[in-house]
This record gives sequence, structure tokens and C-alpha cells, in this order.
Amino acid sequence: MKMSKKIIAVAIAGALLFTGAALKYTPVVQAVTQSEINELKGQADDISGQIDSLQADIDALASDKTQTLEKKALYDEQCALIEEQITNTQAQIDEYNGLIEQAQKELEAAEKAEEEQYELMCTRLRSMEENGSVSYWEVIFAATSFTDMLSRIDLVSSVAANDEEIIDEYQQLQKETQARKDELTEYLGEAEDAKEEL
Repeated sequence: MKMSKKIIAVAIAGALLFTGAALKYTPVVQAVTQSEINELKGQADDISGQIDSLQADIDALASDKTQTLEKKALYDEQCALIEEQITNTQAQIDEYNGLIEQAQKELEAAEKAEEEQYELMCTRLRSMEENGSVSYWEVIFAATSFTDMLSRIDLVSSVAANDEEIIDEYQQLQKETQARKDELTEYLGEAEDAKEEL
């Protein structure tokens, strides 16, 4: 709206200049008085003032245009940074997906190892149950000689150490499985956070 008013003002100023110029070059049949000349000079000054005003408006618009171009450049830069941020976030998500996949494989391996160890422990317990509950002391005191007793002590120690190792390994595998589950949960949460940033 403001721009169309300026265009109209420029058109009026041009028409007045044209009219003033036409009057200036038209031979005057009447006698020209000083007051008419002063009036025309006043009109010329008004027109010059309007032209100056329009030029100031044009200059202001040119300044606004420069500011608009500067703003556009800043917006373009901001858009480029946002696109870079989106690309970065997508790369993070891809990395998290890789970590999640790796953690799932590790979790599956840990669960399988835990299950195998559990089966070994169950087999050992089943074997002990099928063979009856014999205490280690009974095995040692059933020895027929001192050498046999030492051999039995070695055997009992070895079996006890083996049983303890089976139980310790099973407990360690349980901890490792839980750690893999926690790690997977953490990666899933971080990936979800990264997705929400998009």
C-alpha cells in the first residue's frame, strides 16, 4: 500500500514537472508577472521537495532491501546450519542403531552362554542327585590307605573347585547378561532422544 502511494506521488510529480516544462516553453501571449513566476518557482520547489522526499523513500527502501538481503543471508545460513544439525542427528541415530544391533547380538550371545552354563549346572546337580547325596567327608573317610585318602582329597578338592567354578561362571554370565540388557536399554533411550531432536 505504501509502495503504491509512492508510485502515485512520483507520477504526479512527473506530471507537474511536465506541465511546468510545457508552460515554460509555450510562448505566452499574455504579459507575465513576477507573482506568476514566483508561484511557479514555489511549485518547482514543492516538486523538488517531493522528489527529494521520494528519493529518501527510495534510499530507505534500498536500505531495507539491503537489510532484507542481509536477513535472507542470515536465514540461509541458519537453514544450512539446521540442515547440518539434522544430518548430524541422523548420523547419531545411525550410529545408535549400529550400537543397538551390536548390543542385541552381544545380549543374545550372553543369554546363550548363560543358558549353556545353567544347563551344565543343572546336569551337575542332576548327577549329584542320581548318585545320591554323598558328602565329601564320606568319600575321604572311605579311603583304604593313606595314599588313597590323599587321592580322594585331591579328587574331592577338584570336584568342589569345579562345582564352585561352574557356579561362579554362571553368576558372572548373569551379571554380563544384565549389563548387556542395561546397555541395550541405554542405547535405545539415547536413540529415541536423538529422534526426538529431529
